[in-house]
Amino acid sequence: MIDLKSKLAALREADRDRKRALLRDLVELLNRQADRGEGSSYSFHDPEFAALPVRLSDAQARLIAEEVGPVLLDFNEAEDLRATAAFVLGKTHTIESLRAIAEVIASPTQLPREIARQCGFAFDALADILAGQYQELNLEAIGGGFARHGIPWNAAIRRVDVDEL
Repeated sequence: MIDLKSKLAALREADRDRKRALLRDLVELLNRQADRGEGSSYSFHDPEFAALPVRLSDAQARLIAEEVGPVLLDFNEAEDLRATAAFVLGKTHTIESLRAIAEVIASPTQLPREIARQCGFAFDALADILAGQYQELNLEAIGGGFARHGIPWNAAIRRVDVDEL
Protein backbone atom coordinates (compact mmCIF):
# COMPACT_ATOMS: atom_id res chain seq x y z
CA MET A 1 0.00 0.00 0.00
CA ILE A 2 1.29 3.44 -0.92
CA ASP A 3 2.34 5.83 1.84
CA LEU A 4 0.76 8.89 0.23
CA LYS A 5 2.18 11.32 2.77
CA SER A 6 5.74 10.15 2.08
CA LYS A 7 5.18 10.30 -1.69
CA LEU A 8 3.83 13.84 -1.45
CA ALA A 9 6.84 14.96 0.59
CA ALA A 10 8.71 15.26 -2.73
CA LEU A 11 6.70 18.43 -3.34
CA ARG A 12 8.79 20.11 -0.63
CA GLU A 13 12.08 19.16 -2.25
CA ALA A 14 14.12 21.24 -4.71
CA ASP A 15 14.02 18.73 -7.58
CA ARG A 16 11.58 20.31 -10.03
CA ASP A 17 11.58 17.33 -12.40
CA ARG A 18 10.49 15.08 -9.55
CA LYS A 19 7.76 17.59 -8.63
CA ARG A 20 6.57 17.67 -12.25
CA ALA A 21 6.32 13.88 -12.35
CA LEU A 22 4.48 13.80 -9.04
CA LEU A 23 2.05 16.54 -10.08
CA ARG A 24 1.41 14.73 -13.39
CA ASP A 25 0.60 11.57 -11.42
CA LEU A 26 -1.79 13.55 -9.23
CA VAL A 27 -3.49 14.97 -12.33
CA GLU A 28 -3.93 11.44 -13.68
CA LEU A 29 -5.17 10.17 -10.32
CA LEU A 30 -7.73 12.94 -9.96
CA ASN A 31 -8.85 12.70 -13.58
CA ARG A 32 -9.33 8.97 -13.11
CA GLN A 33 -11.38 9.64 -9.99
CA ALA A 34 -13.51 12.24 -11.79
CA ASP A 35 -14.49 9.86 -14.57
CA ARG A 36 -14.66 6.89 -12.18
CA GLY A 37 -11.92 5.11 -14.07
CA GLU A 38 -14.17 4.67 -17.08
CA GLY A 39 -12.31 7.05 -19.39
CA SER A 40 -9.26 6.50 -21.48
CA SER A 41 -6.09 4.92 -20.18
CA TYR A 42 -4.09 6.75 -17.57
CA SER A 43 -0.40 7.41 -17.70
CA PHE A 44 1.25 7.20 -14.29
CA HIS A 45 4.94 7.85 -13.75
CA ASP A 46 4.81 6.00 -10.43
CA PRO A 47 2.91 2.67 -10.48
CA GLU A 48 2.01 3.07 -6.81
CA PHE A 49 -0.34 5.90 -7.77
CA ALA A 50 -1.98 3.66 -10.36
CA ALA A 51 -2.57 1.10 -7.58
CA LEU A 52 -4.59 3.54 -5.48
CA PRO A 53 -8.36 3.07 -5.53
CA VAL A 54 -10.24 4.97 -8.20
CA ARG A 55 -12.18 6.78 -5.47
CA LEU A 56 -9.89 8.57 -3.03
CA SER A 57 -10.97 8.99 0.56
CA ASP A 58 -11.73 12.46 1.89
CA ALA A 59 -8.59 12.20 4.03
CA GLN A 60 -6.46 11.43 0.96
CA ALA A 61 -7.96 14.38 -0.94
CA ARG A 62 -7.27 16.70 2.02
CA LEU A 63 -3.70 15.42 2.27
CA ILE A 64 -3.14 16.09 -1.43
CA ALA A 65 -4.57 19.60 -1.06
CA GLU A 66 -2.44 20.32 2.01
CA GLU A 67 0.74 19.23 0.22
CA VAL A 68 -0.01 20.79 -3.19
CA GLY A 69 -1.21 24.14 -1.81
CA PRO A 70 2.30 25.29 -0.83
CA VAL A 71 3.52 24.69 -4.40
CA LEU A 72 0.91 27.13 -5.69
CA LEU A 73 1.67 29.60 -2.92
CA ASP A 74 5.45 29.58 -3.54
CA PHE A 75 6.05 32.65 -5.69
CA ASN A 76 9.60 31.41 -6.37
CA GLU A 77 8.41 28.11 -7.82
CA ALA A 78 8.38 27.43 -11.57
CA GLU A 79 5.31 28.79 -13.36
CA ASP A 80 4.33 25.44 -14.90
CA LEU A 81 4.46 23.72 -11.51
CA ARG A 82 2.29 26.38 -9.94
CA ALA A 83 -0.26 26.22 -12.77
CA THR A 84 -0.42 22.43 -12.48
CA ALA A 85 -0.77 22.76 -8.71
CA ALA A 86 -3.79 25.06 -9.23
CA PHE A 87 -5.30 22.48 -11.58
CA VAL A 88 -4.76 19.68 -9.04
CA LEU A 89 -6.27 21.79 -6.26
CA GLY A 90 -9.37 22.36 -8.33
CA LYS A 91 -9.84 18.59 -8.61
CA THR A 92 -9.45 17.71 -4.91
CA HIS A 93 -12.79 19.23 -3.90
CA THR A 94 -11.55 20.32 -0.48
CA ILE A 95 -11.90 23.53 1.48
CA GLU A 96 -8.10 23.50 1.89
CA SER A 97 -7.80 23.82 -1.89
CA LEU A 98 -10.23 26.72 -2.01
CA ARG A 99 -8.29 28.50 0.74
CA ALA A 100 -4.99 28.13 -1.17
CA ILE A 101 -6.57 29.44 -4.38
CA ALA A 102 -8.10 32.37 -2.49
CA GLU A 103 -4.81 33.20 -0.78
CA VAL A 104 -2.76 33.29 -3.98
CA ILE A 105 -5.38 35.28 -5.90
CA ALA A 106 -5.91 37.83 -3.12
CA SER A 107 -2.15 38.34 -2.79
CA PRO A 108 -0.85 41.69 -4.08
CA THR A 109 1.80 39.86 -6.11
CA GLN A 110 1.03 39.69 -9.83
CA LEU A 111 0.57 36.16 -11.14
CA PRO A 112 1.49 34.88 -14.58
CA ARG A 113 -1.59 34.56 -16.79
CA GLU A 114 -1.72 30.74 -16.86
CA ILE A 115 -1.57 30.46 -13.07
CA ALA A 116 -4.34 33.05 -12.66
CA ARG A 117 -6.40 31.28 -15.33
CA GLN A 118 -6.02 27.87 -13.67
CA CYS A 119 -6.95 29.47 -10.34
CA GLY A 120 -10.09 30.85 -11.99
CA PHE A 121 -11.16 27.42 -13.22
CA ALA A 122 -10.30 25.86 -9.84
CA PHE A 123 -12.16 28.52 -7.87
CA ASP A 124 -15.25 28.08 -10.00
CA ALA A 125 -15.24 24.29 -9.64
CA LEU A 126 -14.61 24.44 -5.91
CA ALA A 127 -17.21 27.15 -5.29
CA ASP A 128 -19.83 24.88 -6.87
CA ILE A 129 -18.85 21.87 -4.80
CA LEU A 130 -18.22 23.70 -1.53
CA ALA A 131 -21.16 26.10 -1.68
CA GLY A 132 -21.88 27.41 1.78
CA GLN A 133 -18.62 26.14 3.30
CA TYR A 134 -16.44 29.14 2.63
CA GLN A 135 -18.02 32.02 4.51
CA GLU A 136 -14.66 32.99 6.04
CA LEU A 137 -13.19 33.87 2.63
CA ASN A 138 -13.01 37.54 1.67
CA LEU A 139 -14.84 37.39 -1.64
CA GLU A 140 -14.27 41.11 -2.22
CA ALA A 141 -10.49 40.61 -2.09
CA ILE A 142 -10.74 37.45 -4.17
CA GLY A 143 -12.88 39.16 -6.81
CA GLY A 144 -10.50 42.12 -6.87
CA GLY A 145 -7.57 39.73 -7.25
CA PHE A 146 -9.16 37.93 -10.16
CA ALA A 147 -10.03 41.23 -11.83
CA ARG A 148 -6.47 42.51 -11.28
CA HIS A 149 -5.15 39.40 -13.01
CA GLY A 150 -7.51 39.80 -15.96
CA ILE A 151 -9.75 36.91 -14.94
CA PRO A 152 -13.41 37.82 -15.48
CA TRP A 153 -15.22 38.13 -12.16
CA ASN A 154 -18.98 38.39 -11.89
CA ALA A 155 -19.48 40.58 -8.83
CA ALA A 156 -23.23 39.97 -8.79
CA ILE A 157 -22.86 36.24 -8.16
CA ARG A 158 -19.33 36.50 -6.69
CA ARG A 159 -17.89 33.93 -9.03
CA VAL A 160 -15.40 33.65 -11.87
CA ASP A 161 -17.09 33.94 -15.25
CA VAL A 162 -15.47 30.82 -16.70
CA ASP A 163 -17.36 31.13 -19.97
CA GLU A 164 -15.21 34.19 -20.62
CA LEU A 165 -11.92 32.44 -19.86
